[in-house]
Amino acid sequence: MKNNVRKRNKNNVRKRNLVAALHKEPTLLQERISEESIKKAFSEKRAAAKLDSTAKNYIAFAMLWRTKDPSWYELGTIWVSPKHQRKGLMPIVFEKCAKKLPKGCGVFLITHNIKVLEVARSFGWQLARSNWHDSEFWTRIAEPWDKWGPGQHSNGALLFFMP
Repeated sequence: MKNNVRKRNKNNVRKRNLVAALHKEPTLLQERISEESIKKAFSEKRAAAKLDSTAKNYIAFAMLWRTKDPSWYELGTIWVSPKHQRKGLMPIVFEKCAKKLPKGCGVFLITHNIKVLEVARSFGWQLARSNWHDSEFWTRIAEPWDKWGPGQHSNGALLFFMP
């Protein structure tokens, strides 16, 4: 019993530290990152992460975010700690996370990061070629925090993958 409590406390501390690290990353969509959303993603098997060699802290992370359309997920909040970048961790968590996609569902991501774009393309993801900001697809799946006012939009690239 004590070991289970100790293990649960250690996991909670790791997740709290992960959320703090994610909040330091200005390129991530901060409005949706919380201890609760991260815990839920792990419990629903929608998150992939790598621990450091001491198994005390997460050093890379990605998760599948639910959308308004249950047949589509967003692979997002892709993060590697600054100290561990350029060590091949992003493709590992990217692939592990993408493999968690429920059968029959599609997945997309939006990024400004060239490295994320390269990794996605290396796994066969396709770049959207049209103005996706006002598309019917985007309107159907986007959560309120993902929408922009009239004339405003992300200049990020939208990529799709249909397994």
